[in-house]
Amino acid sequence: MEMKRSDRLSTVLRVAEVKEAKVAKQFGRLQEQLLYEQKKLEQLLNYETEYQENAKPAAGRPVTVRRLQQMSQFLTQLTQAVHQQQQQVDNINKHCESLRDVWVEAHQHTQTMQQLLDRYRQEEQRQEEKQEQQDADEVNTQQFIRGKQGQ
Repeated sequence: MEMKRSDRLSTVLRVAEVKEAKVAKQFGRLQEQLLYEQKKLEQLLNYETEYQENAKPAAGRPVTVRRLQQMSQFLTQLTQAVHQQQQQVDNINKHCESLRDVWVEAHQHTQTMQQLLDRYRQEEQRQEEKQEQQDADEVNTQQFIRGKQGQ
């Protein structure tokens, strides 16, 4: 017996669901990484602010040129680290948006396949009911004809 359209489409739907789940999982992991990297950036920014506040010379305390150079050099390195971390956050965020678009597309595809499968099943159900009615009509017609011939 030939496979029903709904059975064939059901296989396609399962493949679409697996793809959607895989992309959703990747998207979730990437969002977690984004949150982690954002938190690192926030910590760096807080440390930079704290360092700048603590680096201000206190009234009456002399600061050597060497100490100023060291502080300036460290602050430059800290600023570079903040910039690099911001780039990391931006890159992951772009990737996250891209992966979200892929997930949305996969989700829409899955929904479309599900709707089509539902329609196919309804059509098959109507066809089966129609066939059953035709079969019942045929049996009733045959019984009627036999009943007429018996009189």
